[in-house]
Amino acid sequence: MPGGKYLIMRNYCLTLWAFLLAIFMLFFGAGTSSAGTVCPFNVKHLESGMTFVSLQEAYNNAVPEGFATLLVADSNELYGDVVFHSGLDVILEGGYDCDFISRSGVSEVHGNMVIQTGLVSFDRIVIASSTPPRFTDNRNGTITDNSTGLVWLKNANCFGLNNFSSATSVVDSLADGSCGLTDGSQPGDWRLPEENNAAINEWSSLVDTRFSSPAFSNTAGTGQWSEGDAFSAVVADDVYWSRNIVNGDPENIRVVTTSNGAISTITEMDFAYVWPVKAPRPRFTDNGNGTITDNNTGLIWLKNANCFGYITFSQALSDVDSLADGECGLTDGSQPGDWRLPEENLADINEWSSLIDTTFTRPVLSNTAGIAQWSEGDAFTGVKVLSAYWSGTEAYLPQYAHVIWMDIGLVSMLKKDESAYAWPVKDPQ
Repeated sequence: MPGGKYLIMRNYCLTLWAFLLAIFMLFFGAGTSSAGTVCPFNVKHLESGMTFVSLQEAYNNAVPEGFATLLVADSNELYGDVVFHSGLDVILEGGYDCDFISRSGVSEVHGNMVIQTGLVSFDRIVIASSTPPRFTDNRNGTITDNSTGLVWLKNANCFGLNNFSSATSVVDSLADGSCGLTDGSQPGDWRLPEENNAAINEWSSLVDTRFSSPAFSNTAGTGQWSEGDAFSAVVADDVYWSRNIVNGDPENIRVVTTSNGAISTITEMDFAYVWPVKAPRPRFTDNGNGTITDNNTGLIWLKNANCFGYITFSQALSDVDSLADGECGLTDGSQPGDWRLPEENLADINEWSSLIDTTFTRPVLSNTAGIAQWSEGDAFTGVKVLSAYWSGTEAYLPQYAHVIWMDIGLVSMLKKDESAYAWPVKDPQ
């Protein structure tokens, strides 16, 4: 039957075609499509509800959400070249991967990748990491630096150029509803960054000198900043104010240069950009046992800043070394030898400089919250506002030791047989 013979030949040809197609797909299937192949694909991020047109865009926006992020595909195919950063475990569940997975040299994955194929469609992406990204976008106009815990304004140029007085004023009044903020912050919560060239260097902690113009990293901490990743409107080659007036001299206020991260000084009447920051917790914690913890450093200070009076260096060493529970208001269980005078060697150990806040004068000390000047009992008591306090560090001349002046925060030398006040400190427990 001619018709039957034709049908057999047709079926044979179809079978041969199917076989050849199967061989082709085995070696050159959808996953081996060439660069530029576009497969219909959208990704929806479950937490934010945002939809993205490529996996790279979805990934870049997903990482700040945390260490485990769920994405759902709106359609059945995935496309695009993607780089997953170091330390990530990537799980792809579903069917189609188009030119994302199989095309050699496209995807760079440092970590573990598990591909779970399915018969129907691409279902979801789970991105998990054992290490956090450098920054977290809090989706409320703020960015958290995960290396320090500091919270920065996402918009790095909300206020333009200002002199120091104006910069301080606009930051102090910053609150929810301004500069893209929806964080519930109130006036007084924000401040200029601290940079005292000793123990507290918030600008130096933010910059990343692996990069230049600007010296900031991206969200993941693996590459240079670009617009929106994580901050916006960073001025790449200029200076930003810190809050630090050097030795109380308004002609010397520290700034950071964003091109290279260098710290320098300008006068209060010069102009610089403004980038507010706030601490995620109070500056000090009253432990209710006669001690105060500095949350910036973890150091534990005696609440009473004038328990011993005006004494010589040797007497200060002796009195502080013998300090224990039951004295100076202490109920902390401390023993003789637990307490010491603060170190201040003008190099790598500067415990006095870490305590003071040169935003203020007479004294150079903040309140419990860290947003206003100290007053009696908030958090410390008995602070000698115009006087010197001993450090435990001898100067290069053996008859002298370093002291700090509480009026302007100046570190200088004082003869050991002269008198100053003693303010004990001990290491974190």
